[in-house]
Amino acid sequence: MYENGAEVKTSFITNMDTSRVRTVPELWRRVEEAKKLIVQKKESMPKYEYPDEVVTAAIVQRWTRYGVDWRLPKDECVRISTLDAMKEKKKDIFGGGYLMTERMAASRAEAERRANHAAAQEKVEVFRWELSDRERRIIEGLGDK
Repeated sequence: MYENGAEVKTSFITNMDTSRVRTVPELWRRVEEAKKLIVQKKESMPKYEYPDEVVTAAIVQRWTRYGVDWRLPKDECVRISTLDAMKEKKKDIFGGGYLMTERMAASRAEAERRANHAAAQEKVEVFRWELSDRERRIIEGLGDK
């Protein structure tokens, strides 16, 4: 993670020796140590929960990830940037949000329940590739040179 908050997956390549692939456990260890510092920094950030009558982009993004189809009609909401209780602490809703009717608050609660259920059911399926006979013959000949 860079200072501006951008997270970029980074790999390292070397031309310093004759290897095609090389592990560097010390480099990995140092990167992991740095990541722990970032996680500690992130963990110190407050986490907010909003009343059911409030919805934010971050909340609906999570629902989308888990396949929850949800709509908020224009006539059942009003755009807000903060709640009165947040003003006292000089806080805002990141990216803003919507204050909505009790009917839509019930719908929001149901959407959250469905997203939580889907998240709990999510399983990562792994497909394992196998070597062909040709690739096995190549491997058999590698140590003979």
